[in-house]
Amino acid sequence: MKIILIFLSIVSVVFTCQDTGCPDGQSCNPYTDQCVVDPPPPARPAAWLGDEPDFCNRSPDDCKHFNLEYDISHPKGDGDFCENGTKIRCLIGENKPELENSPDNELRVIAYNVFERSFQITWDGQRERTCRLPFELLDKNRDVDVITFQEVFMGGCFAESLNIRQILTYYGFPYFTDLLESDDVPSNGGIFIASKWPIVEQDMHIYNASDENTWDWFAAKGVSYAKIKKGDTFYHVTGTHMQAGGSSDIKPKQCQETADFLKTKSIPQSEPIVYSGDFNLNQWSSNTEALKQCVQFLDAEIPPNEGPLNATSDPNTNDVLNLTTSNPRPGSWLDYVMPNIAHKRPTSAVQIVLKPIGTPAFPVCWCEQCISLDPDYIYPDDEDCDRVERIQDLSDHYPVLGVFKYD
Repeated sequence: MKIILIFLSIVSVVFTCQDTGCPDGQSCNPYTDQCVVDPPPPARPAAWLGDEPDFCNRSPDDCKHFNLEYDISHPKGDGDFCENGTKIRCLIGENKPELENSPDNELRVIAYNVFERSFQITWDGQRERTCRLPFELLDKNRDVDVITFQEVFMGGCFAESLNIRQILTYYGFPYFTDLLESDDVPSNGGIFIASKWPIVEQDMHIYNASDENTWDWFAAKGVSYAKIKKGDTFYHVTGTHMQAGGSSDIKPKQCQETADFLKTKSIPQSEPIVYSGDFNLNQWSSNTEALKQCVQFLDAEIPPNEGPLNATSDPNTNDVLNLTTSNPRPGSWLDYVMPNIAHKRPTSAVQIVLKPIGTPAFPVCWCEQCISLDPDYIYPDDEDCDRVERIQDLSDHYPVLGVFKYD
C-alpha cells in the first residue's frame, strides 16, 4: 500500500501542464507550470504592451502614453508568456469621431505626410504620433471623404497589432488601396489612400525617374490611384510622394509619369480627377519652374489657400520639424490637393492647411537619424533613451485639405 502511494505522489509531481496540456480556453505557463485562462477578446481594437520572455515591466499608465485606454493585464497576452511580470492590453478610446457626410457633388481630400520613418533610422515619436493621428485628424474634419497618406513606412501606431488602417476602419474609414511596394527596392513607398466610400478600382505606379544619389533611390516612390464611388459619382484620386532633393528635373518627369499612368485608366472627361500628396515642390520658392511644369503636365490647377496657415512645412511653428532643423528657414508649401481641369472641373476649389496636435504635449525618446543595431521602439523612460523631448505636432508636415464642389 505504501509503495502505491509513493508512486502516485511521484506521478503527481512529475506531470505538469506542459505534459498534460490545459483545458480549452487556457494556456500553460511554462514558468509556473500552471494553466492560465486566456484573455478575453477586446471590446475595441487593441495592442499589447510588454516584451517576452524577459521581464514584462510595463504598467497600466503606459496606455495613456499612446493616447489609449488600459484594458487588462495578463502574463501571456497575444504572444509568449512573460518570465516575470505581466503584459497590459490597451484599447482605442471609446469616444469616436462623429463623422458627417458632405453632398455627393462635393469631395473633401486630405493629403498627409505623417513622417513615420523606420526605427532603423531614427526615433522621433513615430508610435506616439501615429497612434494619436487618426482621431485628431477625423475629429476636427468630420466630413472628409478621402485621406492620402505618405511616409507610413511601418504601418502606423503598433504596426503588428494596432496599425493605422485598423484605427481608421474603426472610425469609419474602411476602404484602402494597397501600400506602394516593389521587389526592386528595399523599402516600401509609405503611400496609400484611405476612403470613407467604396474604392471600386485601385492601382499603383512606381516612378522610373529617380535620383540614384539620394535615399529615395531605395524606396518605392510612386503614385497610388483609387476610383471612389460616392453616391452615384465616381471620383478618381491619386496620392504621391515625389523626389526629395536631388536633380531638379526629376519631379517634372514624375508628374509626366503620373499623367501617362492615368491615361491608361481611360477616365471619362465627365468624371473628376484629384491629385494629392507631398510633391516636394515649394510654391513660395524663388524658382517655381519645376512646379509650373508639373501642374502643366497634370492639367491641374493649384487652388487658392483658405485659412490662417500658409505653409505645410514650417520649423517656426512645428515642434517636430524644429527639432530636426539645424538652420533657421522660412516655411514651405510642399503638399497639395489639386483638381484636374481638363476633366470635369470643380465650380469651387480651395486648399486649407490643417494643424492637428496632441493635447497635452507628450514625451518621446528622441534621436534624430540614429543608426540602431537593435531597431525597435524605445520608451522615453527606458535606460537606453538618452534624450527625451515633449512634442505636440503629429508630423513634420501639416496636412492640407482640398475642398472641391462640382455641378
